[in-house]
This record gives sequence, structure tokens and C-alpha cells, in this order.
Amino acid sequence: MPQEGMAHIQWLEHGSQIFLKELAHPRELFLNDLCGHIPLKTIVGKLVVHERPEDIPANQNEYFYK
Repeated sequence: MPQEGMAHIQWLEHGSQIFLKELAHPRELFLNDLCGHIPLKTIVGKLVVHERPEDIPANQNEYFYK
């Protein structure tokens, strides 16, 4: 359990950062087994990420993972 002022997060990776490189969709993220606790003050923003959408989100600022 995280301490006060900490957040427990699940890391996702962009397709360009894994073996797929340019074969991945530009807005596709991939779950991995990494998670951890980070200080809340290090969070600078958030993303909208859809889980297994039927269609790729129309909004260019939204991402997805399968």
C-alpha cells in the first residue's frame, strides 16, 4: 500500500519504445508487468487511454491498448 503522498501506477509503453517500433499504431500503448509507487508531486499530467476499443479513438489526444 502506498504511503500518503504516493501513487501506485501501472506502466504502459509506447509502441515506438518496444520491438514493434514503427509497426505499432502511433497512439497504441502496451501494458507491461512493471508497476510501482511514485511521489504524487512527480505527476505532471494524465492521458485518456481506452482499453480494447472497437475503433481507434477519433481524438488525437487519446490513446488505446489491447
